[in-house]
Amino acid sequence: EPYDTATGRQAGTAGRYYFAAVIKETNIFVREGYRFYAWNVWQGGTGVVFKPGETVKRTSNLTLYAAPWVAVKNIVRYHRNHPGAVGTMADTVLKYNVHEATLRKNTFTNDGFQFVGWAETPDGAVVYGDMEYVTGIRGTKNMYAKWEPLPYMSRSYTLIYMKYPYGTEANSEWNRLVLDYNDTTVVAGAPYTTSACTVTYDLNWDTARSTTPAELSLTAANTNTQAASFDKWERYDLTDSGQIFGGKTYAPGETVFRLTKTNGATIYLYPLWNAANASVVLPNTTAEGYDLLGWSETPAGSGIIYTVNTDGDEGGIYTAVQNTTLYAQWKAWEKTIDLSALCEGAAPETHDQTEVIFIFDEPPQKVIVPTSDRYVFQGYY
Repeated sequence: EPYDTATGRQAGTAGRYYFAAVIKETNIFVREGYRFYAWNVWQGGTGVVFKPGETVKRTSNLTLYAAPWVAVKNIVRYHRNHPGAVGTMADTVLKYNVHEATLRKNTFTNDGFQFVGWAETPDGAVVYGDMEYVTGIRGTKNMYAKWEPLPYMSRSYTLIYMKYPYGTEANSEWNRLVLDYNDTTVVAGAPYTTSACTVTYDLNWDTARSTTPAELSLTAANTNTQAASFDKWERYDLTDSGQIFGGKTYAPGETVFRLTKTNGATIYLYPLWNAANASVVLPNTTAEGYDLLGWSETPAGSGIIYTVNTDGDEGGIYTAVQNTTLYAQWKAWEKTIDLSALCEGAAPETHDQTEVIFIFDEPPQKVIVPTSDRYVFQGYY
């Protein structure tokens, strides 16, 4: 509220006075291991805080306590000090009257580098070794890890270029390189040149089935492609679980090195093609009692099944890199019927079957007859 500093009178009032005081800038009290922070109306430091230099006004006497006090600590802080280094290290925290400590064991890691000690500045020379005893710690003392490149280490791996895109049936190895860890290699170009090719379709129908699929009505969009242009290589890494996508691609002519840190590893590169002009539109067809799952490069449907649009129209895309035959993959219709053997609210003594599944073109599943001591089973309806 406004007040007159000369008279202490509150502005706009008659007879009510405030007395202004400036809180002391310095504190004459001393508490070992702590530094003074502010004054407080409560001795425990939980009340209103007045900081040194602050002006207060009162209508009555006021006792202020030096509280709260802030504990003084000496700290050693550790820094990775390299963009490739990883890991975290907790501070070494000491009491106010402790000024020496053994440095923590370094747990930072840096691939291709070895830790050689600690410096007191980021660009400084090594001053302390790992777990060395340090004195003169006052306030916060920073320790910066220092690194040196590792001496040459013998690591090798195998880089295999595959001839066809990943997932292609009967794929084959095109080229193989055994590289040392520090060897550079230029990524190869296309494993072959492509030309226009033709896709043919086999309905792959079992003549023992009771129905016949509709004949395919094919156009050039279903069968003929233009030559595809090569784009890049897609990386897969060999693991105990098989090949997994390595998350990287490499362009032809790109210079690469140190593709893996694992000695004896195997890396596969699969070609990726620009498929805009090298694709066909997969046709759709129907057969009573069966659903068309899609088309496969093998009659048995091993490998990838290329599907058509789920709305039943044409539209699924297949990229051909050579003359190819695709085989239709069928699934018979299934019908599940739930079975309930309750009789006038009483459960039978035996009822081992709750459903029966009928599959098109297959003999019906045997229905197990439930039994009851009080009723004779007549059938399901």
